[in-house]
Amino acid sequence: MNRYDEDLFDNPFFVTLQTNYAKLYEEAMVNRSILCIPRYSRVVKWKVSKAEVEDYILTARSSGDFITVSGKDLKIEDGFIHLSKAFGKERKVAILFEETFYNNSDESYRVLCVSDLFNKKDTGEEKDAPIPRCPTSYEECVDMLWGHHGGSRLEEQFKKAVVSYRRAYNKIEWESLRNVVDAASAQFTKSMQLILKDPTFKKTARHSQSTMDNLKIAVETCLMNATHTEVFRAITANTTTDDAEINKMTRNLVEVCLTDIGVRPEFNENIPAARKELSQLNRFSTPLGRLFCFKRAISNLSRPLKNSSGKDEAIAMTTDDLLPILIYLIIKTDIPNWMANLVYMKDFHFAKTSKDDEFG
Repeated sequence: MNRYDEDLFDNPFFVTLQTNYAKLYEEAMVNRSILCIPRYSRVVKWKVSKAEVEDYILTARSSGDFITVSGKDLKIEDGFIHLSKAFGKERKVAILFEETFYNNSDESYRVLCVSDLFNKKDTGEEKDAPIPRCPTSYEECVDMLWGHHGGSRLEEQFKKAVVSYRRAYNKIEWESLRNVVDAASAQFTKSMQLILKDPTFKKTARHSQSTMDNLKIAVETCLMNATHTEVFRAITANTTTDDAEINKMTRNLVEVCLTDIGVRPEFNENIPAARKELSQLNRFSTPLGRLFCFKRAISNLSRPLKNSSGKDEAIAMTTDDLLPILIYLIIKTDIPNWMANLVYMKDFHFAKTSKDDEFG
């Protein structure tokens, strides 16, 4: 498969499937069907219909042979989806990557991110001028910064600067949090200046705000991944008292039940998946990694639920529903340093982009 990655929870097609066609999505999960999700740049402007969505939900017929909900045949072989004439013409679409999801019975089903559309005539607009998408993994950031001609030399310069920065942290670990943030911010600025001296980035970033935004994210991710141990130790030293207070409160509330804080019963089934995701928080070394972890947990919580009244409309979650569930997760998820994590995500996310809102 090609080296490509994206956050499927940001993919417009996947979001539309979950929200506008919740019943279809629910049936696919229960049946453990394979979901094919076209890559972000191919669907960002596409208004998809139910009939079109049905072409991307697959059920196995035999080894390698599948049929869509809409009744069209296709094959999966050697990293490609081979479309039959039922899709207009025979052709193949590359599988970019595969993820495993779980339904409410904790049964797995496959989600494939694919390179192109199955059932829409290609105008060439999106393909020729894809909308830049920010890197969403450490590997993508590394590839963006060092994966071009001259990248090895640039990487050596970056690493040399980071070594000096890490040594300095041994001196400021017990200083105020403001000093720790200022030191990290200054190093981020120096790192950006270093990257923008590279002729390739200097030219492209000057003419594209999206490229500049992506460079900021990549630089922050590589910098914070390299310095996470020192930085987070300094943050923890400054938030020890606050985290101790939070831990005391959560221990006193360990017996609390969802009904005690007014959570509607229909939302209970989404909580285990969100709790499982949130429990991974401290495994991520960068502020953005932890922000994405939170985002995935929220996405799991707000996943459309089948209406018990038999109506096709999905049950909507409001802010009044979400807040008590988040409180419950904080109490029940075994994370001993909530305050340190919040500080890390808020104050050490320096790659503010042109698309960021007030919440970063």
